[in-house]
Amino acid sequence: AAPTVTADQTPGPDGGTTGDKLVFPACETALQASFQYANCAVLTAAVYYVSLYLKGNAGGEQVYLFAQRCDGLAYGGAVLKTLTTSWVRHTITWTADADADGWAICLGRDGRDTPAQDTATAAMTIFAWGGQNELGGFASSYIPTTTAAVVRNAETNNIPSAGNVSGTAGSAFAYV
Repeated sequence: AAPTVTADQTPGPDGGTTGDKLVFPACETALQASFQYANCAVLTAAVYYVSLYLKGNAGGEQVYLFAQRCDGLAYGGAVLKTLTTSWVRHTITWTADADADGWAICLGRDGRDTPAQDTATAAMTIFAWGGQNELGGFASSYIPTTTAAVVRNAETNNIPSAGNVSGTAGSAFAYV
């Protein structure tokens, strides 16, 4: 069964009550799984970078973060993540092919692992915030969106010189 998702249940990294609660059912036997999928999207064949802020309700919860082709015939970047009770930005890099069925980003648990891990897992509650899938091999800063993709504006970093530059100790300047 899919997890139960309830929006806006805990303070998110942005300070607002924007963290979503995911309650995963127990996977009582081998070969059971429970995943939350993002919508399928047809993507350009390329390298992508997924990032998602996660935290556990108790700490120690384990979930997989991965991409799956919507026809179920291919996976990308599957990594088992162990959560703490603090928000941590978890990431994966994966490569898409140009499949007409599209790709979905997935978060969940799986009883179909290697035989050593092929055991029952208890129900668990975790929290998620700020997921994004980006073209390229690294994560940029979080981009707030609703239902449509957005193009990132150029980022700038400005440090005021007042109080940060000494007339006697010297200073450095870098332009990238």
